[in-house]
Amino acid sequence: MKAIHREKYPSLSFNWVAKKLRQLPLPLLYVCEDLSYGGLYFQPTKEEHIWKGNLLPPSNGIIMVGCYAEQPTESALAHEFRHHWQYWNGIDSDCVGWNTETTYEEYPKDIVRYFTGSTTEMDALNFELKHAPSDLSLEWMNWIKK
Repeated sequence: MKAIHREKYPSLSFNWVAKKLRQLPLPLLYVCEDLSYGGLYFQPTKEEHIWKGNLLPPSNGIIMVGCYAEQPTESALAHEFRHHWQYWNGIDSDCVGWNTETTYEEYPKDIVRYFTGSTTEMDALNFELKHAPSDLSLEWMNWIKK
């Protein structure tokens, strides 16, 4: 596994994505070199936990973003930050889960299922599109609107 590194000053990474950041506890932010998707959010925990062999500390939430060309880090950061906002506003995730066996041909159909089957994922996608749209997230929304 390639390295993950923790951002020393996460407030500098988040200040552009939330106008009222002061009312939310800051999540920890990690960049993971070999994350095969844009990002993920870990809800707050009072205990350490292990993710892919990495010890993650107790936190007010953790955002993990990948760094690969298909989805810019800013888009993933905005998307995962919205999940952090959802958590701290008492909104439970209703994520339907991702099909890890998706083929290239099934990908558009699975994207539509993933986002239309979950109000929290659709909300995060809309937030991402508002604050840091990428070619990929715009394409996803086009598939959803068809």
